Amino acid sequence: MDRAKISIAVCVDSKTFTKFAMFDTLRRQRRFVSPAIFMGILLFFSLLAFSRVGKSEQALLLGIVLASISILLPAAYLLSFLLSVKAQIKKLGLSATRYAYTLHFDESGVAVTAGREKVYHQWGDLYGAYRLPGYIYLYATSQRAFLLPEGQLNGIDGGADGLWKMLSQRMLSSGIKDLRREKRALAAQ
Repeated sequence: MDRAKISIAVCVDSKTFTKFAMFDTLRRQRRFVSPAIFMGILLFFSLLAFSRVGKSEQALLLGIVLASISILLPAAYLLSFLLSVKAQIKKLGLSATRYAYTLHFDESGVAVTAGREKVYHQWGDLYGAYRLPGYIYLYATSQRAFLLPEGQLNGIDGGADGLWKMLSQRMLSSGIKDLRREKRALAAQ
C-alpha cells in the first residue's frame, strides 16, 4: 500500500453528507458553543427573575419570557442549520447516491479529480484528517474536505485501517485525529 498509487472513487448520499455537516459544523468548528452560552446566560437571568416572584411585579412574566427566548432561539438556530443542510442536499442532488470525486494517493500527495477539475495537494499542505466510526474526513484546507466512507475503502489494501495508517505516516501528526470511541476505550485499558 505504501509504494503503489491508490485511487478511490467516492460516492456520496444524503446520509453521508448530513453526518459530515453535523460533524464539521457542530463538532469540529464548535458552532454550538455560542448558542449554548446564550442559552445559559438567559436561563440564569430567568432563574433570577423567578427567585423574585412575589417580591417584584412582573417577575414571573419576565422569567417566562427569558426562559422561552433562551430555548427558542438556539432551537431556531439548530432548525435553520438542519434546513440548510437539507437544501444543500437537494441542490447537490444527493437524494440518491452519486459519484462525487476520485482521490489518487501517491508518495508525494493527493490528487483530486472531480469532473474536469483536478487539484493536487502535497502531504505537508493538507490541513488534517479525522476518523470517525464509518468515515474518514480528509481536509485539504480548513474549509474543504473530502469524505471517505469506510464502506467504499474495501477495495484497497488494508481497507480503512490501511488508509488511516498511511495518512498517519505521511501527514503532520497535529492534523491527525482519531475520534472513534472504541479506539479510546481500547487505549484506556
